[in-house]
Amino acid sequence: MNPSDAIQPSAVREAFISYNSKDRASATKLAAALRDAGIVVINNDEMPVGQGIPNFIEDAINSADVTILLVVEKRFFSGWVAK
Repeated sequence: MNPSDAIQPSAVREAFISYNSKDRASATKLAAALRDAGIVVINNDEMPVGQGIPNFIEDAINSADVTILLVVEKRFFSGWVAK
């Protein structure tokens, strides 16, 4: 990636954080920091009842300016990350 192609922080209005539920504490800290910077955060906790996980993730990725995949090494090979 060319550095000039990177998204400028001031252009980010909405971010999607995808994470394993066991990493909720780390995701919550990250979300708080982003919100403090004025960024709207979408995360796994906001999935509507009845919506499937794959559909929620796809919708969130498509609507957000950036997607953050929070990966803790020991969970890197979980089934969801592989997909």
